[in-house]
Amino acid sequence: AAGLSDVVSVIVGTAVRSLEQLIEEKAEPFDLVFIDADKESNPDYLRLSLALSRPGTVIIGDNVVRKGRVGDLNNQDPDVLGVRKFFEQAASDRRLDTTAVQTVGSKGWDGFSITLVSA
Repeated sequence: AAGLSDVVSVIVGTAVRSLEQLIEEKAEPFDLVFIDADKESNPDYLRLSLALSRPGTVIIGDNVVRKGRVGDLNNQDPDVLGVRKFFEQAASDRRLDTTAVQTVGSKGWDGFSITLVSA
């Protein structure tokens, strides 16, 4: 049986570069991807995560409601625009089924998305 040291590694660098490195190394596809970095780059994280996914992979995007600002079309904050583009990409990709869940807690309005890769 594989020990923990056989399956855990740490990659140091920016998220985009780290994902690109995994793709270059032909890493095994992931079962679960959790995106919780700068929201402006969410479209890049989704695109690169898809290259590391297979049917059945679940991609979770954190903090995607942005206190309701994502729904305010006048809001041009780079993080809000990144989340919108993330959802536009997910909606236009036939391989993906995505939903968002709004949560309310100590941080205020927030939420997460759940995306299932189907093909």
